[in-house]
Amino acid sequence: MASTTALFTGLTGLISHSSRLDTIGNNIANVNTVGFKGSRLVFQNQFSITSKIGSPPSADVGGSNPFQVGLGVTRGTSQRDFRVGSLSPTGDPRDLAIDGDGMFIVRRNGEDFYSRNGAFRVDSGDRLTGPGGELLLGYTVNDNFQIQEGTLSPISLPVGRLRISEATTEVVVAGNIDAGGDVAQTGGLTQLRATITDGLRPIDPLAGGFPAAPPASAASLLVNLADP
Repeated sequence: MASTTALFTGLTGLISHSSRLDTIGNNIANVNTVGFKGSRLVFQNQFSITSKIGSPPSADVGGSNPFQVGLGVTRGTSQRDFRVGSLSPTGDPRDLAIDGDGMFIVRRNGEDFYSRNGAFRVDSGDRLTGPGGELLLGYTVNDNFQIQEGTLSPISLPVGRLRISEATTEVVVAGNIDAGGDVAQTGGLTQLRATITDGLRPIDPLAGGFPAAPPASAASLLVNLADP
């Protein structure tokens, strides 16, 4: 009887480690799966046989611990590894990745789910969709290009299509000053003006978009200057 128990106890180890090998094999098989997170198997001790119960201590002798024999190991749980994997560029602007914590929120059949799979494509309505057709959700923007937080809506990104541009309101110029150059005594001023024959000219909308006859002046807008 004791030999049979020992054999079955050892068998629990074989079964549990077989499941561990299955988990490792699944991680290796999904090495190229987009957004896949590996798992690890956690073991735990099985029930033990108590052959002799313990006794409490007294004034003359100390107590004794119960005599127990373990019956092997069992599979406790499977834990997901959410560490950030390596980011691989694909060259497709529709493919996205999350560097750090966070999830994509996608919607399928009216239900919202979390995902790390960023292999999105565009459907007929210019909406970003996942491999299973689920819609990528996000915050929308209003006509003033301000993010509207609070309500999630399908994200529409018409990649490669023309959109109405927003006029530039600020321009920042940055550069390095030559340490070996002359020390400036006064500031410099560059004016985008022109003469009658040379220089930048504004576009005349009434002339079909061609440059107008008057040259550019200090009042001319950058967005209205013709491409030289």
